[in-house]
Amino acid sequence: MADQMTALNPIAPLSQALRGALERVATAILARDQSGAHLRLLLVSGLVAAVWLAAAFIMDFPRVLPEAFLAVLPFPVNVLIDLATSFFHPSVLVHIVALLAALWLGLRGGALYLADLFELEDSSIAFRYLMGAIFGLAYDHLEINHEALERLNQGSPLLRIGGPGYITVHLGFAAVFEAAEGRPCIKIFGPSERQFIEGFDRLREVVDLRDQLVTVGEVRALTRDGYVIYARDAQMLLRVHSGDRSRSLSRPYPFDPAAVRRLVYGQAVSQGGARRWSQGLGQIVAEEIARFVREHTIDEFLAMPPDSYLEGDEQQDRRRAFHLSRGELTRRFHTEAARDRLKRRGLEMDWVGVGTWEVRDPPSPAQGPGMGNAIVGTWRALQRARQVRDPDYLPLQSALASQQAVERVLQSLVQAWGQARCHSLLAEFDEQLREMRRALILDGLELPPYFERALEHIGNSRIEDYP
Repeated sequence: MADQMTALNPIAPLSQALRGALERVATAILARDQSGAHLRLLLVSGLVAAVWLAAAFIMDFPRVLPEAFLAVLPFPVNVLIDLATSFFHPSVLVHIVALLAALWLGLRGGALYLADLFELEDSSIAFRYLMGAIFGLAYDHLEINHEALERLNQGSPLLRIGGPGYITVHLGFAAVFEAAEGRPCIKIFGPSERQFIEGFDRLREVVDLRDQLVTVGEVRALTRDGYVIYARDAQMLLRVHSGDRSRSLSRPYPFDPAAVRRLVYGQAVSQGGARRWSQGLGQIVAEEIARFVREHTIDEFLAMPPDSYLEGDEQQDRRRAFHLSRGELTRRFHTEAARDRLKRRGLEMDWVGVGTWEVRDPPSPAQGPGMGNAIVGTWRALQRARQVRDPDYLPLQSALASQQAVERVLQSLVQAWGQARCHSLLAEFDEQLREMRRALILDGLELPPYFERALEHIGNSRIEDYP
């Protein structure tokens, strides 16, 4: 069939080839990359040069320098100088000035249109953009070293309008760019020294790859068996999902491009616009803490090892608060289900910590018994019982009691010395040593060597014997 059409119209293949060549030429001229800009600059420069040459030729290369000056110059220098200066004759320049003025007015009008379209406060931003986008001159360079877009250089055409231009992404950040066709996130640039951004590619978001410490003041949640627990000062260390890549000196902040897309495009949209990814981290922490509480009963909470034993802290008892080990919490949060939930959001967790967990009683006794006091009291009694059963508990308590006894003796001696000097000091020595002997005998401990001889010596030196 194609052969029959070719036989009927032999010009068709030639027209198709010509059309394809024209399309390739148009595509090359209108390309948004650097090669397209250089080609446009070459074409415009060639056009200006051709008009200039034509104007000089039509004016018969008018002479600018006097003939007497050219006569003293050697050949062919005088000819070349005469020819070159003829291009700057007023009758020739008038045509070039008109052409350059028309070109400048076109760029200026385009800059005013872009300034109005993008609501720019200064049309010079749009003019710089056109010089880079059309001719590849004065490309803008934007440094991305802040997570907030508002803190970047607001006078940059690359930020206000889009590419082309150069960006430098500092360590710890990633830049997300969108194409002019409206496709979501076609390019993600990690830390790099210099990257070229093609025309109309626009910066959508900057993602902080560093660890994010998120703190939530209070989270209220129900345990699996219905008790209300409040998590106070909940903290979670989150980061962009690394794609299971390990950190190293050469790659301190690895990230998964798919995770960056989820962070940027997975945010809720309200009346005020799309929420930034960092604004939702507090809600994520609260949801994970509440989910953790819902998956456990109150007995499982009380069975978790505490951060430290709280012995005799009546103020803590009144607050009905108890501590859980941060390491234990982190271990319990590192489940496969928790990792998958955070991965779907584009995040991963390093550790989690909660200042205190509180079981609150009803505000009024008429609303029910104080279950919180009973639960936490039972928990504290359990911790004290564990202390007593510890084989190191009694030796530590004995050493502590001995230290306190020595401190009391020294304090009384210092006080007696300050009041009555040596006479009262001997009497205080005698009293304190006898009190110490009684305490040691009651505790079933062995008296130190020469203890009895010291008592006998002090007893023989009665205070009444001294004048």
